[in-house]
Amino acid sequence: MTSIDQRLREALSQVIYPDFSLDLLSMGVVKEASLQEGLARIILRPIAAPQEKLDLLKSQIEKTLLTLGQVERVSIEWPTANRPPNQPVRIDRVGKTIAVGSCKGGVGKSTLTVNLARCLQAMGKNAGLLDLDIYGPSLPAILNIKQARVNADSEGRIIPLVLPDGLKALSIGFMTAPEQALVWRGPMLIKLVRQLLHKTAWHGLDFLLLDLPPGTGDVQMSLLRHIILDGVIIVSTPQEAALDDTVRGINMFQRSQVPIIGLVENMSYFICPSCQSAHYIFGRDTVEPLARRMNLNFLGQIPLNPALQQLDRQAKDYAEITKPYDELARKLLTV
Repeated sequence: MTSIDQRLREALSQVIYPDFSLDLLSMGVVKEASLQEGLARIILRPIAAPQEKLDLLKSQIEKTLLTLGQVERVSIEWPTANRPPNQPVRIDRVGKTIAVGSCKGGVGKSTLTVNLARCLQAMGKNAGLLDLDIYGPSLPAILNIKQARVNADSEGRIIPLVLPDGLKALSIGFMTAPEQALVWRGPMLIKLVRQLLHKTAWHGLDFLLLDLPPGTGDVQMSLLRHIILDGVIIVSTPQEAALDDTVRGINMFQRSQVPIIGLVENMSYFICPSCQSAHYIFGRDTVEPLARRMNLNFLGQIPLNPALQQLDRQAKDYAEITKPYDELARKLLTV
């Protein structure tokens, strides 16, 4: 039975539940609200929500009630909600978790993910990379650390590699022989993905970037089922053949209610070193119209640059070549 003191009712009706347009009373969240000797005691019904939403809700209630002249203190209680099976949770000690995906293979999303993480690290953010392409990991080759192997800590958690610039990285390629093929069926794959997500000692990251495999298969479904994503970046090349797969990826994340940060057009053009002209090898200006049509942000174009893989961070042209990634990384700071 609900019991709400009339002196508190109007104030509580002004508190909007986070990410909804309804107030607490309309949603039936408040079980009891009493006011005695300056203490407003609020009992809420069990709420299954991320901790940051609960903290925000608590702050909003306290701020609103303390504006009442009769309220000196606020006590808020709610029982712990039983979490439904497989409810997504946040990765321990990670600030923002952002996926980089494309249903189409070969669009350069792994290279984009690596350079995006490096730019975040250079901006003073603690960044991490997790390669979730189990059957075809590319992180060891891109980072040129094919012989590296990871260990576990005393609690059995995987310790990611730490690169010279402080960037942390993890891939199944750091656990297997360089050319070993993993012939695993769905249940084994899902178990491994869960272990990589929740049994890794990231030790406090501002950003964790997830490099997804192509398609809409077991890895994507396991990811959406087990962790809370702050957003996803969709990568496509200008080719018409890539756009259909891009739309499939967009639809998958939208159905799962994952925020889509925006679309990136990768390999947009090639600057010829001889004539310094832009050559649009895979087509031109196709991803931005798609973003407009689907009411999504267009995050920019990234040119095709073969020198990027071997680029020395001390090279004079490093800042110019990595400028598109730096601009994209700055947009993530507001996610």
